[in-house]
Amino acid sequence: MMACGFSGLLWLREIGWNRGISLAHTASIFNRAAHDFYMEQFGADSYTASLELNRRELETLPARDREMTVYGRAPMMIAANCVKKTAGLCRAERTQESLERSGRGKRAGGKEEEFYLQDRYQARFPVKIDCRHCMNTVYNSVPLSLHQYTEEIVRSGALALRLDFTVEGRAETKGVLDLFCQGGSVPESYAYTTGHYKKGVQ
Repeated sequence: MMACGFSGLLWLREIGWNRGISLAHTASIFNRAAHDFYMEQFGADSYTASLELNRRELETLPARDREMTVYGRAPMMIAANCVKKTAGLCRAERTQESLERSGRGKRAGGKEEEFYLQDRYQARFPVKIDCRHCMNTVYNSVPLSLHQYTEEIVRSGALALRLDFTVEGRAETKGVLDLFCQGGSVPESYAYTTGHYKKGVQ
């Protein structure tokens, strides 16, 4: 089970979960002390390294139970100010019954509606709408992609490599999987960032 932080871990403890726990990058494990705390207090089996760590900082953390996010759009902000409602497109009252009737933010046919925020540089930031809790998650305009460093990360002893898909369609997902699994040249249209892996937080 993937736990995003304390609330998830406490809930798992409350229900007596004993079939394995993996910590998401949102658990913010920045150093050995944080790692040891989670492992000792909650019995986590593995953790996902924080997206804010660079390669040198990652070396100070145990590799044997470390998962690395090598692809995915990083969440930039979680907001209670709903983009959908601001645009006058909210079709649901804040009750479970009406949310179920409305399809909870989906078009006819079950496909989720797509929303973006656009900055002055014309960069588009995908927004995931959570109608049940009236919350929005704003993701980075380009995904983290460490395809150039996967061999290096594997050699470091990492337990697993994670590819987190959020707003990608079928074709884009296949293209990313092919890039990571088969290698080859990177398409010119492939926009990405290496995040903090090379330089860290500044």
